[in-house]
Amino acid sequence: MTSLNSSKFSIRKAKSNDASQVAFINAEAWQTTYQGIIAQGFLKTITPEQQLPRAKRLVESTDLLCVVAENTLTAEIAGFGKNREPKVDADCELQAIYLLESYQKIGLGKMLFDYGVKGLKEKSNKKMMVSVFEANKAARFFYERQGGKQIESDHVDLERTRYITSTYVWNLE
Repeated sequence: MTSLNSSKFSIRKAKSNDASQVAFINAEAWQTTYQGIIAQGFLKTITPEQQLPRAKRLVESTDLLCVVAENTLTAEIAGFGKNREPKVDADCELQAIYLLESYQKIGLGKMLFDYGVKGLKEKSNKKMMVSVFEANKAARFFYERQGGKQIESDHVDLERTRYITSTYVWNLE
């Protein structure tokens, strides 16, 4: 799969040596994006060091497509993956888009989304889903603008606290 370019950023498949940046961006995005949504005590546990083993699995996985949005100095990471919600009628999942706060609202999320969808279509996937925290209104609005149809609400439990999630689906055919 070739990279996608704009005037300042390039989207490409992540490489093994991107793992530390993936871990940093993942932790940083949780710290800034979920402020006021997720309990502060839990957010403090999410550090680049804690995320590094997961990031290594992401960038080295053959089942997941992990891509980076990259300018000449930094890389912003998104992970795209298979369906983690077997009860949802979908054969693939957009797992996450994580951007550093300073790179939000400039079109990188859309570039990462489009690149991921293209990659999932190339693997003959027919229906994609994403699950987001219901309180994350910005993410919900983003996915609705990308054509996602909300099908249900569910929940995720983090450190004995229940957070409601919203699930969106797209037909990729």
